Amino acid sequence: MASRLWRERHQDGLGDYAQVQLPSTIAGTSSSSSLLVRSRGFLSRHFPWACSRAAATALVLVAGATATFALLLLFADGTAVLGGSLPPAPDYEALMARRDAARAACETYASRAKGGGDAPAGGEVPDGMCAAHGVAGTGGGGGKSNLRPPPDAFCPGPRRGGGGGGCGGVTWGFLVVGDWGRHGACCARDVATEMAAAATALAADRRAERARRAAVNGSAAAAATRGPPLWVVSTGDNFYDDGIASVDDPAVAASWADVYVRPHPPLAAAAWHVVVGNHDYEGNISAPFDVGRVYPAWHARRELYYTRTVTLPRAPAAAGGGNASAPPPPREILFVFLDTTPLVTKADLLRLHYRLSADALAAVAAAVDGGLRDWLAATLAASAADWVVVVGHHPVESAGASSVAEAATRGRLRGMVAGPMAAAAAAGAAGGGAADGVVYVSGHEHDVQHTVVDGVHYVVSGGGSLVESSAQRQPGTRFSVATHAFWGVVVTEEVLSLQVVDYAGRFLYQTVVRPRPLRQ
Repeated sequence: MASRLWRERHQDGLGDYAQVQLPSTIAGTSSSSSLLVRSRGFLSRHFPWACSRAAATALVLVAGATATFALLLLFADGTAVLGGSLPPAPDYEALMARRDAARAACETYASRAKGGGDAPAGGEVPDGMCAAHGVAGTGGGGGKSNLRPPPDAFCPGPRRGGGGGGCGGVTWGFLVVGDWGRHGACCARDVATEMAAAATALAADRRAERARRAAVNGSAAAAATRGPPLWVVSTGDNFYDDGIASVDDPAVAASWADVYVRPHPPLAAAAWHVVVGNHDYEGNISAPFDVGRVYPAWHARRELYYTRTVTLPRAPAAAGGGNASAPPPPREILFVFLDTTPLVTKADLLRLHYRLSADALAAVAAAVDGGLRDWLAATLAASAADWVVVVGHHPVESAGASSVAEAATRGRLRGMVAGPMAAAAAAGAAGGGAADGVVYVSGHEHDVQHTVVDGVHYVVSGGGSLVESSAQRQPGTRFSVATHAFWGVVVTEEVLSLQVVDYAGRFLYQTVVRPRPLRQ
């Protein structure tokens, strides 16, 4: 019935759809018509009465010459039911024009900021894409953190160290932000303000937990469980659009130090662990790895893949009579950092455009030809870490604006990393529990998303600056929104609590990741 599928999926106020050409004989009109295919999930959510016929395969909307819509239910036996009315279809070309205008406005502001010019008037920035207060960088949320403690319902039973049940106090935390390097434009300064508020709140929560442990086990035991400083994990595209030329490039200060570090002491005190993105490769790719020579808070290594482990000592449980028992083994988080751009880019482009050396090209070829997959599988199999967090710029699972155009890119990366991560998550379920404990964090898509596939949590954090249309869904999608935001990860002895806070300080979403039960 349908002759061709449109170039990508879309979304309107009712959900996802795919647009296809519709023969005039079906639409009952001689004019050009189309058919918007809805998922069965859409059918069950919005029209549950239709599900009484289990054979219903799809809900579609038929557009005729009048641009009005009717519901058309198709059944496996070839029959159809027509009825109901809905608003006109969204104007796809107008939506794309609005997105392009927002991109141009942000780029204009970034160019002016880079050259020392004035910011554009608020009217130059389309509403909803880059809010006027975001351009001004005033801090929409006023610096009041909306990170929340993980709900105790996710942590039944008594916990280590005393204090009853629940998820326990905050022992550590890290923030995740990506695709931010636009000289503070497009709400980046607002996101930075809310990140600083989150860092302050995490520090206060950690102090409170140390005080609780001191009351139970003594000050010495509490001091021994202090843990590392806060981290900020950057998922790449740190310097738009063409990377940086050297560590002395003005963009280092204009996009990072003057936006995040100098105005916000809590972020200056954090350790910034950085991967690079495709836009960083457009410049001198050695330069981002040298920034740490000038700014000690910046940590980046020019390796295709490497690991870092964070150890979080746990408090001993209080025994009878007030004497503390021996402390349990510490919690561990294994971080795996990937340089995904060369892994997903064709060899000719790496050689001719990015000008990688022969040695670098050989290393990439070996990694793509099974080297990364084998290394990751062996590394995760050998690790007893409670949680595994893999960080790369490109997403493995995504339903964002580039989800269709870059399906092959994601497929290539998926073939290298998804299997070992799923095996690591499943290893924690050997005792009969659900697969858990493994998170893949990325950027590249200019939105925030959470998807779960084969027990692995796939998190996209690309809303640090310019955002693009998202809000699509794929199997496993639990959250997706196109807004300026970051992820805050609150760590307790029992869970990682992954939370989304936007540029105005609003709490948007929370999920928890339980540890792999490889050790108690």
